[in-house]
Amino acid sequence: MGSLFGLRNRYIDFTHEVGFTEESIKQVFNQAEFSKLEVHNTYIGKKRLFAVKCYQRIIEKLYNIKLSNIITPDLILIASRNN
Repeated sequence: MGSLFGLRNRYIDFTHEVGFTEESIKQVFNQAEFSKLEVHNTYIGKKRLFAVKCYQRIIEKLYNIKLSNIITPDLILIASRNN
């Protein structure tokens, strides 16, 4: 939900009830006692990655904000649990 394109995926399908940002998904897994949390983009081609990063930098400078590191509509979370 933190990406520029995440909101479209959230509202294009009425079955999507919850959307997570990089920070909110980490909060959920921290509460479930997971550690070593890593959040990554899903696959994005090199040309598209470059274009989106350029667009993101322009928006950050125009509006003086910091956008999410996750730029794809979906994200991947890798976590481990110490038992």
